[in-house]
Amino acid sequence: MVRDDACLKSRHELAIFSMQEVGIGVDLGSTEFRVGVFDYNTDALIREAKDKVPYYVQGNGIVTQCSADILAAVEKVFDSLQLNNYNVCSLGVGATCSMLVGKQEDQDVVPFNLVPREEKCHDILFWMHSAAIEETAYLNDTIDKSILSHFGGKLFSEMAIPKLMQLCKTYTKDELIVLDLHRWLLWRLSLKLGYKETIPINVANSNGIAHDGELFGWDEKFYQTLQLNKIYIGNRNEVAHSNQFGDSCIDCYTNWFQSWSSDMLDNTLFVVAGTSTCCLYASNTFNSFIPGVWGPFRDILINRKHNDIDENYSVYEAGISNTGLLLEKLYETHPAVNDTDIADFLKKIENDIQSIESRESRSIHLLVDRMFLFETSGETGLTFVKMISGCNSKVHEDSDPIDLILRYVVLIETLAFQIADVFNVLKLGNANISNIVITGSQAKNVRMLNIVDAVLDKIPIGTPDIDNATAGVRGAYRLGKAHQKDISPVSFSRNTTLRSHSTEKKFLPDIYDHLKRKYANYKTITKTNIR
Repeated sequence: MVRDDACLKSRHELAIFSMQEVGIGVDLGSTEFRVGVFDYNTDALIREAKDKVPYYVQGNGIVTQCSADILAAVEKVFDSLQLNNYNVCSLGVGATCSMLVGKQEDQDVVPFNLVPREEKCHDILFWMHSAAIEETAYLNDTIDKSILSHFGGKLFSEMAIPKLMQLCKTYTKDELIVLDLHRWLLWRLSLKLGYKETIPINVANSNGIAHDGELFGWDEKFYQTLQLNKIYIGNRNEVAHSNQFGDSCIDCYTNWFQSWSSDMLDNTLFVVAGTSTCCLYASNTFNSFIPGVWGPFRDILINRKHNDIDENYSVYEAGISNTGLLLEKLYETHPAVNDTDIADFLKKIENDIQSIESRESRSIHLLVDRMFLFETSGETGLTFVKMISGCNSKVHEDSDPIDLILRYVVLIETLAFQIADVFNVLKLGNANISNIVITGSQAKNVRMLNIVDAVLDKIPIGTPDIDNATAGVRGAYRLGKAHQKDISPVSFSRNTTLRSHSTEKKFLPDIYDHLKRKYANYKTITKTNIR
């Protein structure tokens, strides 16, 4: 890591004016780029800014992004924050588990257009991209079972490695390089801040297994079995690995870091419930494989610089794609929606539920007793199924507000049931979980929390007492500061307190029993196997 001479001179001159020392936390979610500026000495959030970043559904499971859109958001947000007025001491980045594709020219990455018919350069395979069906089946048939055990028993098409195999099959002569999106973004932001850093270099994790199946972190033997032809993981030149200014990871982990502390080790399931739902669990005493759950992964909580081969923290993850996204789709597509803001929509629908329950003299959940959601039709819609006399029939969408309300309730039940599924799978795998912490946009949904509480026999549930929208930048800031101080990102004292959900209004006892029965039916119908 080297700073430009001009930048060093500029920094020295500006230091005369006692520039405030800050750290930067960056969160690139599915549709938004957000930056937080934090006082480096007190960890207080000073300023933040954000901008929208789109993704593009091309059809047939192909979902892309454009790095140009991300870099445009970077320019806009950095300009608004006036970062030149600060002494930036650290940088942490969290981003979706997407992958960037390019061609290397010296120490630059030139975007490679994966959708030639488009005028814009689509050089990112978005995390929702699921077109590599054949490649996924091939990998599951050929990869050693000891590796697949780290991913609940099998890979699935949204993971980076099946996407990589599809690229190998499609582009045989292009000599492409691929990078995990968070590593590419960290590199570009470091350059923007004046640091001369090389294109990221792949380093294996201490157990040779990549976090969440991403591109970087596998041992060399694994890459050799893939026969990548002329596609390279990170920097294709043989250059020495140098210290980076900052650190980066997948965004679910930065959300975790902002409220995690050592007293949660072994006993807490952490749930990031946003566009998708990611459930995280860490232990330093438990390292067994759990069917249906990813892990154990290493070098996440500690040993992030890969110096300690004896690192003994095991991290597990289980997730469900397109969970919060289902609510967004309902809001965007149902003909009975009149609200212009999703927050207003959710508030109104809960008020309408109270009116219905008062009129019917029974819980709304009894009205959807035989209604389930267990399938989505790609990226374009939802499939609701009503069980009638043992037969399945689609519930057709209409403009009746009651139809909208019933669909909403079934969706919320499904989100809660999925969290309960993860909890129960971990418990069956002998994980010692005694409480749950839920963050993300769905953590504000009291109905969902109540349902989780009901089906898991009133397990303690906590939610961080911060704005969920800033969780990612707060965790990313922790990550970057920990990197500079050469400590674990979770060794800071917890800077948030947890609100106990026990203070919230709960269901009547008979509704608890009803929801438990429906959850049992849900498991039978869906035959869920969390991965």
